[in-house]
Amino acid sequence: MIPRQTGGVGSQFPVYHSFVYQVGQRVKDLSFPNTTASSIKVTWIPSAQPHGHIQFYHIQANTTEASKQVKLTALTTETTFCDLEPNTKYKISVMTENQQVDGRGGGVGEAVTKEETTLPLSNLLSFFVSSLSNSSK
Repeated sequence: MIPRQTGGVGSQFPVYHSFVYQVGQRVKDLSFPNTTASSIKVTWIPSAQPHGHIQFYHIQANTTEASKQVKLTALTTETTFCDLEPNTKYKISVMTENQQVDGRGGGVGEAVTKEETTLPLSNLLSFFVSSLSNSSK
């Protein structure tokens, strides 16, 4: 707590202001604007009240069968997972990590999780075949 002297009538006692440092808050609007057979682009909006300086975003993608997990750390509000399996459902989570201030608070906040499925390879092959046939005309 920080004592603050206040002026005015009847303010002979210091007033104490306390600050609560909390862990990172949840991100908003987790979305996947570009998904292919082997990659998923992930974007989000930071919390309007992050409760301190956001140090990192922790992003992870787990297959729903829990056979594969990919973890990333980002400084920005977007990233792309690459080398993923085609036609596979992933649970993607984003967590905010706040920096500790004055020895208090800081840490990783609650995850925001959504699912996204990579495209099947057949869509990728169809795209290449259609591109080749259009370019030869």
